[in-house]
Formats: sequence, structure tokens, C-alpha cells
Amino acid sequence: MKRISFFNLVLLTFLISCNPKVNENENLNNDQILKEVQSTEQNLFELLKEGKIDQAFSLHDNNPNYKNISDGYTRTYEQMDSTLKANSIKGIKSYDYEFNNRDFMVFDNNNALETLEGNKIIKGNSDSTIEKRAIIMTLLWTRFENKWKLRYLHSSYKN
Repeated sequence: MKRISFFNLVLLTFLISCNPKVNENENLNNDQILKEVQSTEQNLFELLKEGKIDQAFSLHDNNPNYKNISDGYTRTYEQMDSTLKANSIKGIKSYDYEFNNRDFMVFDNNNALETLEGNKIIKGNSDSTIEKRAIIMTLLWTRFENKWKLRYLHSSYKN
């Protein structure tokens, strides 16, 4: 969990360097940043659990540098939007997560990295569990115009 591959480190460095430096003069401490990111993350996962997928997806950064790497695919913002709509048509109602391990790394006032480990539970329209799998996720949060957005997500299922 503590190890990040060289490729991911290079990619994250690139994504951070592409982030416009907004609010540079604000000096936030790590505790403030952590509190803000955790609040946004909690909101994201609560919306997913409640089946409010569109609202949850609005917390992702609609940006050309956005990447979502999951299920063996790399998706842009537009591709992820289409995937979520297709999943809804297939009968997926909500996504619930149970995390047992969380780690944060603050890069600067506008970028924070989070790693999560736990379970992903996909529920259908009748609230029945379609799938429950162990998952590890890496999230890059970017602060823009005083709002935290998910810029990069990489998830892998554990065997």
C-alpha cells in the first residue's frame, strides 16, 4: 500500500504539474487540506451509496487530464460518464465502499493523494448485491476554485 510504482509517480507528477496554480497565496496547513479532502471524499462515497451517480460524478474533474483507470481500462471523463450511464441501464443502482485502510499524502495546497483499501459493493435496482470484491484505490484530489475534485482514480481488485 505504501509503495507507488515508478509509472504512477511519474504520471502523478505530470498531472500535478498540469494543474493551474490557483489560490497560491493561501497557506493551508496539512490538517486543513486533509479535513477538506476527507469531507469531499465522504460526500462522494455517500452519493454513490445512495445511488446518486450523476451527483457523485460531478465531483470528478471535467478536465482533459482526468483519468480513471479501473477494470482494466483507462477512461477519460467523457468515457467514464458513458460507462456510468451504461451501467445504470444494465441495472446497477449504487456503489457502496467499506474501507479498512486509508492513507493521505499532501503535495501542496491544491493536490492531495489518497490510497484506500477495502471492499466495493455493487447493488442492483432491487438493492440486491450484484458483486462484492476487495479493492485498492488511489485518488488524486485537485483543488480548483476552492473546491476539491477527483482528477485521477486508479483502482485494482484484489484476488
